[in-house]
Amino acid sequence: MRNQTLSLTQALLLILFISLLAIGIFITLIADANKDQSTSNTYLMFAITHHNVIMISLVVLAVVFGFLWSYILFREVKKKEETSSLSRETMLRLLDKDEREVLGFLLSSNGSAPQSQISKLPLMGKVKAFRTVQKMKSKGLAHIESNGKLRVVSLDAPLMNLFKPSLNIKDDKISVP
Repeated sequence: MRNQTLSLTQALLLILFISLLAIGIFITLIADANKDQSTSNTYLMFAITHHNVIMISLVVLAVVFGFLWSYILFREVKKKEETSSLSRETMLRLLDKDEREVLGFLLSSNGSAPQSQISKLPLMGKVKAFRTVQKMKSKGLAHIESNGKLRVVSLDAPLMNLFKPSLNIKDDKISVP
């Protein structure tokens, strides 16, 4: 419902912008076509004689409209960043220490690494690495691809996108600001 409301607001603002632009173009064309003529239509005569003031007013209105539109969109982006940050923190709380360590290593390796490299992490043997990767696979956090004797562990794309914006990795430990 919130996304539909935002889309409706964006559509209304776009219609307002196009209307202002059309009115400005219309007044400019009318004023230019009738600049050397006099007419009995008072509205047309007013538009012709004061077209500079009208154009400046429309420009100011368009600038105000632009600030309003950018404010609304910026506020929505800020809310999405806050919920995304909350999702990252919740995700990290649900993982145990070994899974966080493997996740940090995979994120620092651009999302994929051989399982043999994971087993070389401090306090992580082959069996522990295998079990940790299997737990991550069962949770839907990672995929395992076998290429002969080499098992490549890769993170899901949504998980990579979740941690990319505010990733701080120090010594293969993940911290979210």
